[in-house]
Amino acid sequence: MTVPDTEAAPAPRDLSFYSAGTRCAATYWAPRGTRPAPGVLLCHGFRGIRAWFEPEIAGLFQRAGFAALTFDYKGFGDSDGSRGRLVPSEQVEDIRNALTLLQCQDGVAPGRLAVFGTSFGGSNAVAAAAVDGRIGAVACVVGIGDVGRAWRTARDRLAPAIERDRRERVLTGSGRGVDPASILDNDQSRAAFAAADGRFPGLCTEFPLDAVERVFEFAPERVAADIAPRALLVIGAETDHAVPTEESSHLYAAAAEPKRLVVLPVAHYDVYAPPVREQVVAECAAWFGGHLA
Repeated sequence: MTVPDTEAAPAPRDLSFYSAGTRCAATYWAPRGTRPAPGVLLCHGFRGIRAWFEPEIAGLFQRAGFAALTFDYKGFGDSDGSRGRLVPSEQVEDIRNALTLLQCQDGVAPGRLAVFGTSFGGSNAVAAAAVDGRIGAVACVVGIGDVGRAWRTARDRLAPAIERDRRERVLTGSGRGVDPASILDNDQSRAAFAAADGRFPGLCTEFPLDAVERVFEFAPERVAADIAPRALLVIGAETDHAVPTEESSHLYAAAAEPKRLVVLPVAHYDVYAPPVREQVVAECAAWFGGHLA
């Protein structure tokens, strides 16, 4: 469904919407042409913001014939809310509200919607698709099936601090935070965030421990089968040091048909940069195009 490159692409347009009463920031890439196009919602990952990696990916989807929407979860990027409060159930609600915003845009076929998520955003996308029947197809790229299993070393290391914080919150009404780099503690993530910190000062540097506790409890593979009969594409990376490659296999195994698993011979953050980025979007665009009625 690729649109010829001779047709001009509309410029992206900043929007906002509300999720649980909190203003969230978004950017919309309208489709080329005059006919309503399928819409794809992009979900950023752990510590991520929509300005990092996603504009280029949204542009690729636009050139492939889709309308695209990027957004910042509450507490991240340009959105309002408690900074760094990453609670999976709340981020899933943000996704569902962002999806409504996408449906409201001129140029979008409101009944032909897909969700594309990378890393933790891929896990959120799976959980959102399991409960929201408007999502006709979903792509989970280098995502996590069970966070406690995938990041067990960090979970076990932080368990005493989480336990102390739980008691402190109950007894005093306040808790403590932790540097998310202590969770994403691997060479690939350290290099990626070191390169991004200077260019994207909005990246969160502290997560509250009560949110981290919820992160380690998150296991979207438990609900992956609920996506069927809608379509799930899982893309993993063979040399992934941020998310174990087997997490993609776990997610795929837990899902029902129609489903597809692709494992690329790349590292975690390679999926955000050319030429792998283009390969990933091509896989997803073909999958979405084949499953959105």
